Amino acid sequence: MAQPGKAWINITEMCNNRCSYCYAQNSLHDRRRMMPIEDIKNILDKLALLKIRRCIIIGGEPTLHPEIAEIYKYAKKNKIRISLVSNGSRFADEKFYKKLKDAGLPSSSIAFSMHASSPQDSALLTGSSVYFSLFSKGISNFVKQKLKLHVNIVISKQTVNKVVPMMDWLKEHHINHGFFNLASPAVSEKGTDSSFVLKFDQLAQTVEKIYKHAKKINFTARFLYLAPLCTLPKKLLDIFKKEGLIDAGCSIRNGSSVLFNIDGDVVPCNHLLDFPVMKKNDLDKYNSKRFLEVWNAPQMEFMREKTRVYRLEQCKTCPEIALCQGGGCPLFWFNKNIDTNFYKW
Repeated sequence: MAQPGKAWINITEMCNNRCSYCYAQNSLHDRRRMMPIEDIKNILDKLALLKIRRCIIIGGEPTLHPEIAEIYKYAKKNKIRISLVSNGSRFADEKFYKKLKDAGLPSSSIAFSMHASSPQDSALLTGSSVYFSLFSKGISNFVKQKLKLHVNIVISKQTVNKVVPMMDWLKEHHINHGFFNLASPAVSEKGTDSSFVLKFDQLAQTVEKIYKHAKKINFTARFLYLAPLCTLPKKLLDIFKKEGLIDAGCSIRNGSSVLFNIDGDVVPCNHLLDFPVMKKNDLDKYNSKRFLEVWNAPQMEFMREKTRVYRLEQCKTCPEIALCQGGGCPLFWFNKNIDTNFYKW
């Protein structure tokens, strides 16, 4: 029986950036929407009953929610550990971080998304002329207080030639580690947009370049590599596994994560916000036992089974199939023009 151990809550569609490679760009239908605080508390109550003790708050830009501090206080009351994925702009204000810290948020639970290493590139990629200065100030505030901070960088067509300068910038600003994600298609009721997604061979080449540069500057680079693992050189993958630098797999396949969109509906993952599998009106009637019954219903298992496929004949005998789970993130395969000549081993 699948038992979710982690939850994600999308608390707002509001964002002060307009990133050109945002996976949710077609799913944020009203940039003013906020999830009501009572709905968020109801979800946290459900998580507590389900014994889910880890929850990640996302958006939009979640720090724009006016009740963000209250969310942390309420989660702490329910013994739920909250993490936050932010563009970092509001942390330019030291008083804002102190407000969250007083509410119970440790700095180690905050991840900044980085988009560029210069004001010019940042404005081009985020659509904001002021964001880079705010992001930089937020970083400085954390470093000044000697607080731990996670930094996420997305590898996309727009950033592929900018990731190395970003690593250098972080190193110069006393941040010695970064987490790298792969841009995946934006899937919404409007269709699928893969225009900012790199081909598998380009992703593999970029990841290898990042790893080599990280070694050169004594920087720790970790990867959420949701492309087929066989796109990487086998020797490099072995190093990643040995050094604990890679994560892979898909939460849809094993039901390990539950995600709530801004309407309070359960959706398969944070890249499929428009496609609920449980509606809020039904969820409001469920106790924990009924939720798990629906979570493990034949329809849900059918959806998961559809992602457990062998993309290539070689997948059937691949020694990494348990980690790769047959081609990484299923969303890559929404692209009808995908190049399947990627097998390197």
